[in-house]
Amino acid sequence: MSRTKKYVAGLYCRLSKDDGNSVESMSIWSQKVMLKQFAESNSIAIYDYYVDDGYSGTNFERPSFKKMITDIENGKINCVITKDLSRLGRNYLQSGAYIEMYFPQKNIRYIAVTDGIDTLNSNQNDIMPFKNILNEMYAKDTSKKVKSAIQSRMREGTYIGSKAPFGYLKDPNNKRRLIIDEKTKPIIELIYKLCLEGKGTQLISQELMKRKIPRPSAFVENAEKLYGLTEENKYQWSHRMVLNVLRDPVYCGNMARNKRPTLSFKNSKRMYIPKSDYIYARNTHEGIVSEEIWEQVQTMVDKRKCNNKKGLYYDNIFQGLVRCPKCGYALTPKTDYRLKKKELIDFVHFSCSTYKKYGVSACSSHRIEARDLYNIVLEDIQYHGSMALSDKEDFVEKIIEKIEVEKIDEGKELSNKLELKKNQLAELDRSYEQLYEDRLEGNITERNFNLMNVSISKKQDKLIEEIKVLEGDIEVSFETEDNYKKFMNNISKYAKIKSLNRYILNQIIDKIYVYDKEEIDGQISQKVEIHYKFIGKLN
Repeated sequence: MSRTKKYVAGLYCRLSKDDGNSVESMSIWSQKVMLKQFAESNSIAIYDYYVDDGYSGTNFERPSFKKMITDIENGKINCVITKDLSRLGRNYLQSGAYIEMYFPQKNIRYIAVTDGIDTLNSNQNDIMPFKNILNEMYAKDTSKKVKSAIQSRMREGTYIGSKAPFGYLKDPNNKRRLIIDEKTKPIIELIYKLCLEGKGTQLISQELMKRKIPRPSAFVENAEKLYGLTEENKYQWSHRMVLNVLRDPVYCGNMARNKRPTLSFKNSKRMYIPKSDYIYARNTHEGIVSEEIWEQVQTMVDKRKCNNKKGLYYDNIFQGLVRCPKCGYALTPKTDYRLKKKELIDFVHFSCSTYKKYGVSACSSHRIEARDLYNIVLEDIQYHGSMALSDKEDFVEKIIEKIEVEKIDEGKELSNKLELKKNQLAELDRSYEQLYEDRLEGNITERNFNLMNVSISKKQDKLIEEIKVLEGDIEVSFETEDNYKKFMNNISKYAKIKSLNRYILNQIIDKIYVYDKEEIDGQISQKVEIHYKFIGKLN
């Protein structure tokens, strides 16, 4: 007697903003009810609901859809049910790839209820590609109409943003109109005043922090949760925040919209376009500053731009390598062409990017001249390279001793962590088995099963990922011989180099920490810590 295959289904529901919430037949609730009734009447077990509310069907980067795919990969479901084909997606190429390639490869049964599609019955599926094409045509047409309507509103001066710009509020009587926020208006006025006094964006941001003026995100509701703001960072202004205020015509009563439109209805990636293609609308609301002042500020900001009249450009060969040991962020170069120097490198210094953005309250400068950094790194590579060639045995012995001491300690710590994570995963696996048995025996409701299942699955996925990372780290930590050989091979090649380039640095250096200058016995010194690939720092 043949056994009937048991199907455990994921019920996928999707509702796009473009579908409209008023259509009851399309609502998430009605989709859930329909799919539940269908599954129960066809003896299909329900594993979970996967709901993407407010996501377009042309894009498959949806959180619940991705979770469903993960559950398919983990063997938790072998059937996917949607209300119709368009709920799965409106991109016919990607929808077709899932239905005709991915699902069959994974032995997944797919059902689109109202379209009469069931991949278990191949005779019903001939019309499916045509329906997918029609769904995409519908999405394209809808996108075109929505885009046209939005651009028309922009030209009329209607405000369509989800939240008002800093310094403004949405009019409670007309959500498409801006009114001045009297609470934050003085901050905008101060920024423009400081600019007119001749201060640049960096100095303005430092002045705002000095006066303990909250940054724009601090005025947003639930800012602590949304942006992780604390008493320490709520006053941190960056020069980019200041520049955004100075450049936006909204502050003189005008609007510039459609600055970064999407590539297409299928691709939501934003693209940069020329300013001439922006949609401008004048006198749409009351300005905080006059148009004359705004224009004057634009001229001043333009003049302050770094204008390299010599046509020189500093190629930062240290990009991604130099870090601040205090905050962990990059040290970035700054070029001052006002200096009277002969060579380009002597115009440049590096300093902490956190310090540049937020000032001394956040970090210190860790400033180092580009020439000094270059010479220190070059000499260190030359020294260790010559040691690798001239005194190889002694050099190798010291390196192996250093690596083994570090790696043994590191390996023990990683192994202990791995054992703990594996025990936690085994405990969760047992909990999951018990939960599934309780559901099959009717000891737990479907609702509670779904809630507990989601919770356990999330914890399992997190632990599996952590275990993979730890196993990889352990494998790397015990590759002592391979590591020192790779380092010796690398460093010896560059023993006699006379100059540095990006390729050499990326071949042998992992990171460089630059410390603040300090005075020792009346002498100013600065520590630069070079970490080489495969072995770390050398004394």
